Amino acid sequence: MPKNIKKQPNIPQSLPPKGELSKKEEEVPFEEQFLMVVEEMPEIIGRLESIQRNVVYPETAIRAGIEGTVYVMAFVDENGNVVGAEVIKGIGGGCDESAVSAVMKAKFKLKK
Repeated sequence: MPKNIKKQPNIPQSLPPKGELSKKEEEVPFEEQFLMVVEEMPEIIGRLESIQRNVVYPETAIRAGIEGTVYVMAFVDENGNVVGAEVIKGIGGGCDESAVSAVMKAKFKLKK
């Protein structure tokens, strides 16, 4: 390590040998378990309208005059089921949660 760089405490400076990870290090958060990249994105069965039909416009958002688009990233398994969803850009007022709930009910067709 160069002399002008301070070593940070508790930060490993090199990777442990293969097979020597502790149990705690092997536990991967849900969001980091999805690393597969596909050439063609899965297609929503019933198109976007099928998700929009399941969105419930929250009373809180109606009273507050909150309008807009919630952007949600869906994690889809090999059977086309949504196994997780995350708000990428939200608008608040309960709309984000409603959008995630609607996306979780969606079914996707995988492309080969």
